[in-house]
Amino acid sequence: KRNIFAKETTQVDSEVAKAKAEAEAAMKEAKKAQKELEKEKQKAKAAAAAATPTIVRQWSCEVDGGGMADYDKETNDIINTAFETKSACSFTARNFKYSIDWVNNVQINESTQAKRNIFAKETTQVDSEVAKAKAEAEAAMKEAKKAQKELEKEKQKAKAAAAAA
Repeated sequence: KRNIFAKETTQVDSEVAKAKAEAEAAMKEAKKAQKELEKEKQKAKAAAAAATPTIVRQWSCEVDGGGMADYDKETNDIINTAFETKSACSFTARNFKYSIDWVNNVQINESTQAKRNIFAKETTQVDSEVAKAKAEAEAAMKEAKKAQKELEKEKQKAKAAAAAA
């Protein structure tokens, strides 16, 4: 009987030791994930601090009926380039040649001399590196939470094994 008891005790002890080792390994993984998360957070903060917001302008002109029509990308780029220095600007749209009068902020149809008001909607675009760093930090956070859950499971297994011993 003593021999059987000793054998069972040894088996329980080895199961407890195994569960404890697994819990310790899970704890190491959780700590590693936590360190990675901190690194990613630091990267994201550094990228956010270094990022220079980019101003994006979408130009549009007044149309009949009082509405506004955005210029296509190519025309918008031409107008934006000219806007920076208020230099002369001309483009073709719908088979008409237009120029921009920066003093009056109008487009002028070169053949009819018709004028239409132009406007720019400005938005700030967050630097893509900041967005990337944020996404990486969020992924690291998910991994850390996953490792934490696994650690908790391993701890519960170890406690249950120790209680059963």
